[in-house]
Amino acid sequence: MTLANARFKRSIVPEELRDVVVQSETGSGKTLAFVIPTVHWLLQKSSDSSKNETLSEQGRRGGISRSDGTLILALAPTRELCLQITGVFQAMIMKCCPWVVCGSVCGGEKRKSEKGRIRKGINVLVATPGRALDHLLKTESFCVDKLEWLLIDEADRLFDMGFEKQISAIVDQLNLKKKASQESRPRSTILVSATITSKVLELASQCSVRTQNPVILKSGSSTKVIAHPQQSSVKLPDNLSQFFTVVHFKQRLALLSSFILTEMHKKQNSKIIVFFSTCDSVDFHTRLFQDEGGGFRDLFRSLSLHGKMAQSDRKTVFAAFGKRAEEQKQSKIPTSKPLGSVLFTTDVAARGLDLPAVDWIVQYDPPSEVSEYVHRVGRTARAGLRGKALLFLAPEEQGFLDILGSDRMLERRSTKIMDEAVHVLPPGPSLDLVMFVRPNGSVVAGEVAATRWRTSCNSSSNPNLLEIPN
Repeated sequence: MTLANARFKRSIVPEELRDVVVQSETGSGKTLAFVIPTVHWLLQKSSDSSKNETLSEQGRRGGISRSDGTLILALAPTRELCLQITGVFQAMIMKCCPWVVCGSVCGGEKRKSEKGRIRKGINVLVATPGRALDHLLKTESFCVDKLEWLLIDEADRLFDMGFEKQISAIVDQLNLKKKASQESRPRSTILVSATITSKVLELASQCSVRTQNPVILKSGSSTKVIAHPQQSSVKLPDNLSQFFTVVHFKQRLALLSSFILTEMHKKQNSKIIVFFSTCDSVDFHTRLFQDEGGGFRDLFRSLSLHGKMAQSDRKTVFAAFGKRAEEQKQSKIPTSKPLGSVLFTTDVAARGLDLPAVDWIVQYDPPSEVSEYVHRVGRTARAGLRGKALLFLAPEEQGFLDILGSDRMLERRSTKIMDEAVHVLPPGPSLDLVMFVRPNGSVVAGEVAATRWRTSCNSSSNPNLLEIPN
């Protein structure tokens, strides 16, 4: 059992429900920290409720039915995180109490379809704040009279994305419905995040109906700490190795290409996530690496994920990149196709997502805040596994290292990345040629050095490929 849910389990027991704020480093099992206690509560509630039922009723319903409405409401900032939390709940519930109905409403589909599912009854509901508030205000059949758990994941991110008013409105609606119901019981609130700010603590007090001083649980071992003058300290796991390199903007694409090729030659089924600042940049680089003439498609799959994509496409990409190597081998993908994957994404994938066995996190565009850096690199080195992160910085962006505390965090020896990269970059003015046109008229961005990689990317012994310190 991970540190987060081990400490949580000792502090939250059915006999003494309380409001809790949980802070723990990324990849430590924060989702399980609220899933395990709430599923255990469902089991106990089912046992207590079934004492007054006939044997046939116990076998059919287990003491909880759709007519009870929503007993547990979980809020998350993104659709992908909602689907992931729903999957964890469903996996636990199917093993322990299959009579409990679990579902999600997170947008990307017709509101009528969501309304129909809510009308039938969902005992455990995972939702984005906007969708949850919409149904609380407009869906009369949304029954929360018996709601006893309010779970808020990535609470600080909800503030960053502007959900503060929606969260407050949701809490107000739940309190109004609680006062109007004669059967309502005190509600327990759990806020979970890797970073705890003053706004998060204010939200915890606002959501609390038991006490204005919720219990705060923090993990305290095997972590690295980043101190920031305007925020609380944020933590990173010790099994994360961090690197940075200083590179000019016009050399950045060449360096990224060389880095990805090298890692794919080292490990055939490598999984790399590359973060960009805009959706257009994600689309551009994805198309570039998917191009048939580039030779990259013979080594790895290029996937994209950002907020402007259709929900169905986002779900497909999330499922495809989240597959483990063993699952890929058993799938219908031809054996000649590489198992390596590169996900080009924005910060939509930076929070909470559990993407298994990610080897490298590359931050092509540096984050705007320290907390975003923490959550980006948190997609690797999860559940006790080792991981690595590489940060690209322009010469004028080196001040970001002072904010991070580079002497304690990032390994300065990684500057050799740029020293070794000069062997694959053409010297002098030729770097100004950042585009070339194919005979068919299509324009591809990239330094002239890219042509060298395109002709030799299938050679694992290529001496010009970039070497990264282990």
